[in-house]
Amino acid sequence: MDHWTLDEEILFALRTYPAGLTCEEVEDLTGRLHQAVSGNMRHLVERGQMHDSGEKRRLRTFKNAIIWRLGKIPPRYRTRRETI
Repeated sequence: MDHWTLDEEILFALRTYPAGLTCEEVEDLTGRLHQAVSGNMRHLVERGQMHDSGEKRRLRTFKNAIIWRLGKIPPRYRTRRETI
């Protein structure tokens, strides 16, 4: 994966784990730093390539973290504001 962009690495990781991943899990899989992964994940969300699943999973620090999945937010989970 040396020649891949970070966006490609993140999207590949999410395709490999369709149940979703936390940012920490993506960091572990890609070997990239938190600041890089979280920043790239933000713009992937803004472009509709991944979304917050509405679920959480516990991290090594015992905090709960968002589980991210590929694609846009399914319509049944959108808020009224997001559908306008």
